[in-house]
Amino acid sequence: MKNPLGTIWDKPDFLELAWSQQTLPELNGVIVTNYEGCQDCSWALVCGGGCPIVNTSAYGLATHASPYCKLFKWAIPKLIELKALSLINKYKVSIKSIH
Repeated sequence: MKNPLGTIWDKPDFLELAWSQQTLPELNGVIVTNYEGCQDCSWALVCGGGCPIVNTSAYGLATHASPYCKLFKWAIPKLIELKALSLINKYKVSIKSIH
């Protein structure tokens, strides 16, 4: 991929930059829940379908679920669980220090 998507100085926000870029025009105005393989995924809005450049390289289409989809579906819940456990532990420590 040789063409940049643009610069943040050209657009008022990142979303407008992403939706108006011409490097991967099939992405313009498309949301991840419409990507091939992402329609019924509960994590689609978290992973965003993966990297569009990797998707294009793997499948010839930027609007395709990531080739790492299975890894994301395994890792995202684990990361959420780890964060939850960290918050619970922090809460328990703060409660103990009060007593």
